[in-house]
Amino acid sequence: MRLLKRLINTFLENDIIFIIFFALVFFGVAFQYSAAKSMEPWALSHAVKACLFLPILVFMQFIKPNTLIRYSYLIYIINILLLIVVNVFGFTGMGAQRWINLGIIKLQPSEMMKISIILMLAKYYNDISPEYLPKLYTHFVPLIGIAIPCFLIAIQPDLGTAVIVGLIGLFCIFISGINLRYVLLSAIGVVSSFPYVWSKLYDYQKKRILTFLNPESDPLGSGYHVIQSKIAIGSSGMYGKGFFNGTQSRLNFLPEKHTDFIFATLSEETGFVGSIFIIALFAMLIYYIVKISLSSNNSFYTIVGLNIAFLFFVHVFVNIGMVIGLLPVVGVPLPLISYGGSSLLTFSILIGIVIGISMNNKKSN
Repeated sequence: MRLLKRLINTFLENDIIFIIFFALVFFGVAFQYSAAKSMEPWALSHAVKACLFLPILVFMQFIKPNTLIRYSYLIYIINILLLIVVNVFGFTGMGAQRWINLGIIKLQPSEMMKISIILMLAKYYNDISPEYLPKLYTHFVPLIGIAIPCFLIAIQPDLGTAVIVGLIGLFCIFISGINLRYVLLSAIGVVSSFPYVWSKLYDYQKKRILTFLNPESDPLGSGYHVIQSKIAIGSSGMYGKGFFNGTQSRLNFLPEKHTDFIFATLSEETGFVGSIFIIALFAMLIYYIVKISLSSNNSFYTIVGLNIAFLFFVHVFVNIGMVIGLLPVVGVPLPLISYGGSSLLTFSILIGIVIGISMNNKKSN
């Protein structure tokens, strides 16, 4: 009874975040249902997993900052070991070896690494004295810590997730207080490395980039996804074609309509108004995460919260940019809406941590 009362109070104190979380999961289930014309195989699975992961979300909010700090490095090391395991013994699907088959769920360690890298870097910078933060050598260890998982993820191959893990790490270094001169020099170095990186890309990855520049060059091959997605979104109008009436998704012209391209599915059926509503939900969620993070008196929680907000932003920005043809197709899911157990678990845990930060703020005040 005491625990139930505590859970109800937690919900009431963080009702906006909970409402947005449930709304996004609901839209995921609804449009996976629409895409398949049935609750099977995606919508029911997504709903069941959301219910299974809800206790994990609740559990995460009760973990104290000191506990997270104490085990941050251990969580990171375990995740690195899981990445090594998946590269050797992992389950292969869609041309990539990314999953460990646990029966109920195929765990994707690269998704969990998004949490691990945030916690690891937050602990590192929380432990460093402020006077050392502007110095370049202070950031060598974090850069190595970022490079290892990025490499292990890229060779699966999963370039999209590797880039996102790298961006999270670099964002954490940026907000830590590094001298901006080093940021500029690093940017020049990254741009200079493009020819080498291009030479190391797989043929299909090169094709995706070239298709991004000119999708019509291969309309029945690598450009097919983007062309069909743009048709779906472009033909939706102000209010869309109506639930169950999306021609591109219902007639199976739109590939990956329940995962990476689910925004095209919902946009076709709900139009400009529905698309803006979904974007507004994400904007509100990111705003509240940033607000909660900056209100914290705990520097570890502030770093973690800002990185979580950045992760949500990058996922939404890249996914929507991808489906409307502004960015290359890199296989980045739309948080809580796209089908995928590992992604749903990752973002559920992150929401739980954010609510934990909010509760810690209230106790401190």
